[in-house]
Amino acid sequence: MTAGPAEQTVTVDPEWQGDGDSADSPVVLPDRYEDLRQLGSGGFGNVRRVLDRKLDRAVAMKILRPEIDATASLRARFLSEIRLAARLAHPGIVAIHDFGELADGRLWFTMAEVEGRTLQAIIDEAMEASPDERAARRRRLLDYCARVCDAVAYAHDQGVIHRDLKPANVMIGAFGQVLVMDWGLARRIGDAHEES
Repeated sequence: MTAGPAEQTVTVDPEWQGDGDSADSPVVLPDRYEDLRQLGSGGFGNVRRVLDRKLDRAVAMKILRPEIDATASLRARFLSEIRLAARLAHPGIVAIHDFGELADGRLWFTMAEVEGRTLQAIIDEAMEASPDERAARRRRLLDYCARVCDAVAYAHDQGVIHRDLKPANVMIGAFGQVLVMDWGLARRIGDAHEES
């Protein structure tokens, strides 16, 4: 979810069914954006598909949850996620397009919307493959893992560690893009006030 500010990629898993909370209700957004629908939900925020009217394109917008926004330390962590992801300009890391604050004070940022599947889902599927298909699937998985390593090595070179790297946080896009997602726990290497 790249040149300039790093774009945080949001991958949309077509199997996601929502989490049953009120996150699917419309959100009052800045005039530049039109709310289209809910895409997903995570520990810190809800992700919505929005239309960027200025650039006439659909993007993903991650919005801090209201109950989290009330907690100063979690609000600071969300802002840190935005700033760290914005430093990373790599094809395997989605770039941040824009960020701001809603009228109710909640932070948000936009990034590219990427449709695809998690690496975890692809691994699970490969485990169930017939013996004839396993070799080809393993080669594909090795390629995906090598591209994850490239993105993570780049982040490390920029002084950023992900701290939550797992197959569920890697998206494989519809055109074979491999994207390391969810930089919410990322920290700068040597950050003195980092939480454990």
